[in-house]
Amino acid sequence: KYPQVVSFHGHLHFPINDPRTLWQGKWTALGCGSTRYMAIEPAGWEGVSSTPTVMNDANNFSQGYLVQFDVNGNMRIIKMDFFNNGTIGEPYVMQYPDAAGANLAKYNNVTRKAANQAPTMSTIEAKDVKEAEAATVTFAAGKDDEFVHHYVVTLSKAGNVVATKKILADFYLHPKTSEMKSSWTVDFGTLSESGQYTVTVVAVDSWDAESAPLSATFNCGDVTPAEKVDKWVDDAAGSQEISASGTPTGGDGWLTYADGKVSWTANTTGLPRTATLTFENGSSFKLTQVSPADFKGSWEFTTKVFAGAGSYVGAKDPYTFSEVTFGEPRNKEALKAADGKTYTNNIGIKGLYFDTVLDVCIDINYENRTVRAGLFLDTRDGIGQQANGKYATYFPGLATRNATAWGKPWLYTETELGDPDYEWLWFTVTNNFNTLMYTNRVSNNVELQTLSQYSNKTMNQICGFGVVISSTNVFNHSTVNAYANFYQINPAGKTGEFFTRK
Repeated sequence: KYPQVVSFHGHLHFPINDPRTLWQGKWTALGCGSTRYMAIEPAGWEGVSSTPTVMNDANNFSQGYLVQFDVNGNMRIIKMDFFNNGTIGEPYVMQYPDAAGANLAKYNNVTRKAANQAPTMSTIEAKDVKEAEAATVTFAAGKDDEFVHHYVVTLSKAGNVVATKKILADFYLHPKTSEMKSSWTVDFGTLSESGQYTVTVVAVDSWDAESAPLSATFNCGDVTPAEKVDKWVDDAAGSQEISASGTPTGGDGWLTYADGKVSWTANTTGLPRTATLTFENGSSFKLTQVSPADFKGSWEFTTKVFAGAGSYVGAKDPYTFSEVTFGEPRNKEALKAADGKTYTNNIGIKGLYFDTVLDVCIDINYENRTVRAGLFLDTRDGIGQQANGKYATYFPGLATRNATAWGKPWLYTETELGDPDYEWLWFTVTNNFNTLMYTNRVSNNVELQTLSQYSNKTMNQICGFGVVISSTNVFNHSTVNAYANFYQINPAGKTGEFFTRK
């Protein structure tokens, strides 16, 4: 009813540094702080006096407002810090009330809270202590678009909370936020049990926005040193010793611990699997079992399809082959690639061109915990597969690299690749082992695979793969002059061409 009202309120002694001491809704109200001592909402703060709303340093405080008006009736409220002989932040400036209520827009509480940004935390340190020593944590003060109002510091052991401390920040002691403490140290005293502890800090601003938790671990007393293991193995059963103590959690039933040793069963699921054991002393053992056979099964393949004479599917962008099977390879021979390494095909893909099989090498590096899938593009004479009365084989499409992508000149019929006359086209495998991706180059952050043995040293970027057919089991420039199907790297709306497990 009275939007022009500006009311000033006392008694609470809350610091006027806090943006919530100005409220705007259908009128404007301000808390006026206090000239003698500061009070704060009760919340179990550390450093509080016998009165739960009064801090021990509350008398280092004296605040109030200087209210000014210009000739047009516009109001400016300067927040005064009498104790430090300064002014607090920027003045509140409110225009003369009008029928549209513009005087109530700038400091509207709902608007300010919606625009507020949560604090951020950066560094934390907690050192190991002996059983008779006090445990402390030190952390850098949080950053905020206004200031951090308080910190919640939690000490836990094996997932159970041991202590929680609420630390009121020192915003009320300083007219400028730049003068606030740059770091904090919290003392938890001596701990009743030895073991590994975790301390977590969350910064909270005046609008109750919270930072992401920041954590550190430390040991109290004689604790078995933590060991963290992250390894890949094949699907066979096995075991390994670990420096750990206490009863672990996790393991998914197949990864277990006893007598200082982690053991795992044989993986017969037909899929890669990962489990983790977590110990009370901070040790962890993460194990991934993966073998080439774990990639067998039903998949889909999404690509950009071009079609020629003898095609299996028509041209479409994008197109998904929905019935793709990963099974046994056509040929398991070990061959040396242009990179000088020897690879053996261990998977065969069916469903891309009639009844043909596209051999694949699932290349697992157990030491580095990586896996990739190489599609075997083989244009040697005599290796063709029968398809509709012709001989078919898979080949790489070649294009030219430019500044940020690839383009012309390109060639989608090349069957004379050089020495050797074959290549593995490597697809990356995602962390969950469910997607094989050959990523399109649309910026300098991505490079296509190069057919390094090819005679043309500029038009040698592999931009997909396809199928050529020949009347004889010979694949050269005389017998092949067109593709039957080509599967290009850039399906519309996708980052590349890819296989996904069904």
